[in-house]
Amino acid sequence: MKNIYSSSAALLLPLALCFSGCNSVVEEKAYDDTYVDMQTLTYTLDDTSLFYDNGGETENYSKKGSVLTVVPQKDGKKVSVSFTSFETEACCDKLSIYDGNSTSSGYIGSFSGTNIPPNIISTASDGALTFAFDVDSENNSTGWIATLDEVDNETALYMRDGSYKVNNAIAFYDGGGDTNNYMDTNKTITIYPNTIGKKVSIEFDSFDTVPDSDYMYLYDGNSTSSPIVGGFSGNAGAVPPSLTSTASDGAITLAFKHTDTTDYTYTGWSANIFETSFIDKIYMRDGNFTLTQETTFFDDGGENFGYTGADKNLTIYPSNPSKDVTISFSSFDTADTDILRIYDGNATVPYKEFSGEDTPEDITSQFDDGRLEIGFISSTTQSTHEYEGWEATLGE
Repeated sequence: MKNIYSSSAALLLPLALCFSGCNSVVEEKAYDDTYVDMQTLTYTLDDTSLFYDNGGETENYSKKGSVLTVVPQKDGKKVSVSFTSFETEACCDKLSIYDGNSTSSGYIGSFSGTNIPPNIISTASDGALTFAFDVDSENNSTGWIATLDEVDNETALYMRDGSYKVNNAIAFYDGGGDTNNYMDTNKTITIYPNTIGKKVSIEFDSFDTVPDSDYMYLYDGNSTSSPIVGGFSGNAGAVPPSLTSTASDGAITLAFKHTDTTDYTYTGWSANIFETSFIDKIYMRDGNFTLTQETTFFDDGGENFGYTGADKNLTIYPSNPSKDVTISFSSFDTADTDILRIYDGNATVPYKEFSGEDTPEDITSQFDDGRLEIGFISSTTQSTHEYEGWEATLGE
């Protein structure tokens, strides 16, 4: 195995000796060198460095597992890694990457075979990335060549477990990144605004998963217990709806659930995430929503998908109890057996029901607090998004 060489190597902190079977960090070093091999180490990166498996540049890797944590030397910087080649034993030798300074940090993904990992930039507060190489005792291969660097800001976020605070707008991809198909790993991430009082928004540019098998679920809040916006799979020439959080903390949660274990030819998704101060559209979901301005209201499939066929109940409140919520539809299309029910507080006729293709009438609340209660009752499973749903305007 090639060691890390430098004429100006400086040992910062010896931690412990690691004997056979130990997989903990054994030392912390900073080097002014040009390459680092995979080994159990905390490595302080102060310049662009090549990163090899434990066989170095010319040899196949040895059958020895290890954990390498790379931290930036400069405060505020982020570690980035870009792979130029990758080959391990597909069944048994995998490189796992974590977004932080340990294997307890947010799990980005595991890679084996000839599946080159995506370019990755740490989003952790300390800017670190951790690499864990797990191998068996059988065959080995050529391993990998990658480049480590320090950058000022992360430019992309990949689907992973954990949480993330969005400050500047950032691209958001499935676990395969912007170049590879997504990976077969279930993951859940919660995204918070960096600024108190702001809301997280997500807008999808593309979406492609195994239809009716691999789902992306969107939640309006900081956990999967928050109101669900919808679950989306397939492509059908459309993308999930744009979502701006209506939660008090401005967060959204995304959960990817993978069940297909045979087809890995789907590209996943690309989206943009950013902070905003305004909510100008909402989607049918469970829970409550308070109007602050005129807002466009869609079924849970948003402006691009048809509705999903899930029962939901949403209460819309005015910004002030002295005002009354109004709803005005511009389009409507459901199955005849799928019913939108609106409660407006009328003592004689407590609710109105709509289905089919006839556009509902305008409705104004008669409740004392000005609210409208909206329920969707579906008898169909809209996995194909056959019916378009609705678009309406909420006002006061």
